[in-house]
Amino acid sequence: MSGFANLGYSYKDKYLINGSFRRDASNLFGVNTNQKSVPLWSAGMGWILSEENFMASSQWVDFAKLRLSYGFNGNTNPNATAVSTARRFVAAQNLITRLPFLGVETPPNPELRWERIKIINAGLDFEFLASRVSGSVEYYQKKGLDLLGNIPIFISSGFTSATLNYASTLTKGWDLVLNTVNSKGAFQWETNFFHSILKDQVIEVENLPTANQLINYTPALPTPAVGRPLFSIYSFEFAGLDPNDGAPLGILDGEPSREYAAIYAEATPENIQFHGAGRPTHFGSFRNTLGYKGFSLSANITYRLGYFVKRAGVDYVDINRGGFGHADYERRWKQPGDERTTDVPADPGTVNPLMNGFYLSSGALVEKGDHIRFQDIRLAYSWNAQKSSLLGLNGLETYLYINNLGILWKASKVLPDPDFQTVQNLRSIAVGLRASF
Repeated sequence: MSGFANLGYSYKDKYLINGSFRRDASNLFGVNTNQKSVPLWSAGMGWILSEENFMASSQWVDFAKLRLSYGFNGNTNPNATAVSTARRFVAAQNLITRLPFLGVETPPNPELRWERIKIINAGLDFEFLASRVSGSVEYYQKKGLDLLGNIPIFISSGFTSATLNYASTLTKGWDLVLNTVNSKGAFQWETNFFHSILKDQVIEVENLPTANQLINYTPALPTPAVGRPLFSIYSFEFAGLDPNDGAPLGILDGEPSREYAAIYAEATPENIQFHGAGRPTHFGSFRNTLGYKGFSLSANITYRLGYFVKRAGVDYVDINRGGFGHADYERRWKQPGDERTTDVPADPGTVNPLMNGFYLSSGALVEKGDHIRFQDIRLAYSWNAQKSSLLGLNGLETYLYINNLGILWKASKVLPDPDFQTVQNLRSIAVGLRASF
């Protein structure tokens, strides 16, 4: 159930105010009526500077507007409920009774609350030089309150994870949009540039994480730690390979060690290695569009910077149990001296879970994700059909579009594509015809 009200007012077409209020309620939340709803509101103001007398005489400013807003948004999560839910498994049968069974999907959570996002936003919109230069500069601050997420819980509860209110975060960032018309006339050239900077950190967490939870981060199961980004990359510090047999070395009491059980036992959130954010902190795109006598050609370059990824490595437990291998197996340590050219351990020839787990959780498999990508290219031709009565057409365009042409540069020398490790990032080609009547 939802109720919504909105109010806007402008004075002299240059002073603007607006406000909104809404109240949403869902039986997914709480066990009492007053816990099921959340009040949400926002307020904003704008000032069109270009309408002021002191700006009217300017010959190069066409439009300028300052804006400021403050308010709250609310989010739900279909995986979160205040009461237990169960599902009847018909196709899958219990291995013991050979009968259909009822499985509990979510644990009861009477304290479940709405996720709220407090947003402060300030920006400047502008157009200069007869609209040949336009864009915006924007600063924002988002505070996530009672964030909902799938987090690990004690297995004594009967579940390994659950969707709970687990943390609060603070994100600050800048967005820059810049559009330029570089050439007019028979030959047209336009440029569109976008750049975003953000920094986020966890400011409150329901349960303090363990070192093992932090190291076993996955994008689907982030583990928050106060003062660090919500999506962060941690690892055991990697000290290279043992020159005698190629076993991976960690750090224990400040010295290289292969006492993996002790490394696990002594690991704390403070002494494991923090690499950085697991999501880009700088990203954007740069598109150029050329036009001439009905032809247009546009090319888009995108980039993602300032983050780390944890790549897959050789799983010797799986290999020594007859499973599949990994391409890094060819780079493994084979003889003394190889430790100077590779960080892939030697095959122990036996199942050694501690050694294997340490290596797969070590900094040897953490890579910088920074890269620049040739995202797409589009070639089109437009016929001016307005002068023709053929089928009543107003416009007709045929085009060729190619997406994901490849990576132009990447910081990692090992990863083929930092954003697509488990699946191949496929190239797509489309040919089309667009018509308006």
